[in-house]
Amino acid sequence: FGRLGIAYERVPAVDGRLLDSRDPAAAHPTMTRGEIGNFQSHQHIWDLIAGDELPFGAVFEDDVYLAPALAGFLADWQWIPPDADIVKIETMLMSVNVDKRARTPKDGFNLPRLRSTHWGVAGYIMSAKAARALVKQALNPTRPADCVLFEFDEKSPSELVVYQLDPALCVQHDVIIDSERRGTTLRSNLQDERNLIAPQRRPKSLSSRLASELGKPMQMIARRLRDDTVRKKIPYEDAERWRGS
Repeated sequence: FGRLGIAYERVPAVDGRLLDSRDPAAAHPTMTRGEIGNFQSHQHIWDLIAGDELPFGAVFEDDVYLAPALAGFLADWQWIPPDADIVKIETMLMSVNVDKRARTPKDGFNLPRLRSTHWGVAGYIMSAKAARALVKQALNPTRPADCVLFEFDEKSPSELVVYQLDPALCVQHDVIIDSERRGTTLRSNLQDERNLIAPQRRPKSLSSRLASELGKPMQMIARRLRDDTVRKKIPYEDAERWRGS
């Protein structure tokens, strides 16, 4: 942020290891302590955005690479669609569905509606209106934060209006490191915790998994025809400079 000349406020995270074991939220069978701490950290920031006078707040986790173009996007919020609850400015380099028709906030960038699950909460802009709605729900951490914000279920689409900046302006250290097969010094321990708790997460039966997998192609076709979407991987805008560093 200092290199890009962007003012910021650092918010201390919640350490899930320090949660009181008597707290029901700390003993959820399918959530690790790290996931609970992460969720509550984001919840605290939603509180801050909800209570601020500004219409939007930008949220970043501390293990992200930031593209230089980010400064221009954070200088004002006039480019953000008026109906947007969230603008996801991060990429997990996974395939997602977005509207074919998209706004063009700046040269070289598109801003389509996000129409499928796109994991990650390392970089997003949230409206104060959406933050107030989330705070009002007083959500308990029963699902990871990115599931609450960016998981799209075919039967119950997200109520949040989410846009995806393409290309993205930030990417998590682990994501781009793993994609380049290089070493890392900032690796998150969330996945290690998930591996330990995995046996407690009840898997679907073989028949239901097969039915789900067989149904995916038809669901994808129907979704594309219905929503006029395209499936693509959202690139990181500054990937070439990172590779050369």
